[in-house]
Amino acid sequence: ALRAFLTTMAARADEISRTVTRARAWLIADDAELPPVHIRQDYAPDPARPTVTFPIFDLRAWSGHEAELGNFEPRVVPLLTVERPWGYAVPAELGELVALLERHRIRSSTLPSAVTVAAERYRIEGITDVTIEDKDAREIAARLLSEEIELPEGTVIVPLRQAAANLIPLLLEPQSLWAPYDERGGRHLALTELLKPGTVFPVVRIMEPLHVETQEAP
Repeated sequence: ALRAFLTTMAARADEISRTVTRARAWLIADDAELPPVHIRQDYAPDPARPTVTFPIFDLRAWSGHEAELGNFEPRVVPLLTVERPWGYAVPAELGELVALLERHRIRSSTLPSAVTVAAERYRIEGITDVTIEDKDAREIAARLLSEEIELPEGTVIVPLRQAAANLIPLLLEPQSLWAPYDERGGRHLALTELLKPGTVFPVVRIMEPLHVETQEAP
């Protein structure tokens, strides 16, 4: 399977490159209307094709037959979708999270002085252990708070108009299945303390364009 994948990639390298280039240009275009982001999803059956058959060859009997897989879930369905903000504000003291963004080559800048913004934040209401994609996960119950917030000097600003626009919410939304705030996302980052019931999640969703000069991160 890996050889077939690599062979196809090599044969269609130019086509793939053009597709990626167009997608990146669309993500950074100022007038592009980007869709919401699915931050949690799971596999599901296909009603039109509830099972799938596949061949099996028995070397000892030297004969073949077909078997049927009943637990066939080829569809990926969204469980939680969020609207895209203009960008995110990450407190400077969350160094491990900032470093994670840098490792993914996500563009960011810092505020040279405090600024007040129209924003959204999450209040963590509860955490429940669940199973998603046949793996242990946590269901995060959160309430969205809309308010004006003063961001202090040094706050890291992560705009969404960049090539990594689809990745950023997956890393910074607390309810994301791929966020680095639990075992699945990389518990070695020691960010589990950011998800405590009764507290406000520190990463801020900036809802309107930030018209201030920022300093590009080194």
